[in-house]
Amino acid sequence: MRIRPPARIAAFACLGIALGMAALALRDAPPEPAPRPARIHAEGSVDPLRARLLACRQAGQAAASDPECLRAWDENRHRFLGHRDPELPEPGIDQQPGKSTEPVPISPEESGATSQEQ
Repeated sequence: MRIRPPARIAAFACLGIALGMAALALRDAPPEPAPRPARIHAEGSVDPLRARLLACRQAGQAAASDPECLRAWDENRHRFLGHRDPELPEPGIDQQPGKSTEPVPISPEESGATSQEQ
C-alpha cells in the first residue's frame, strides 16, 4: 500500500493542527466555580414546615403512608396555592364560574339563522 506524498502531507498537517488545538485547550486552566452564596439564618427562624418536608423527603417511599408527611404536603400545597377558608364549602360544578349543567338559550340572531330558514 503506497500513500501519495500530498495525501501524507495533508494528513500530517491535520494531525499537527489537532495536536496544537488540544495543547491550547489544555493550557487554559478551567474557570473557578462561582462561590455559592452563604445562607444566613437567624436562630429560631427555621420554618417547622420546611424541616418536616425535609424529613419526609429523606424518608423516601415510606413517607407516602406517613400521616405527618401527608399533613405537611397538604399544608405546603395550601401555602403555595393560597389559603382557602375552611368554613366555605368547595365549589360544586354549578357554582364554578363558566361551568353550568343548564342549557343556554340562543337567540336566532346569535345562531346566524335568517328569516328564510325559519
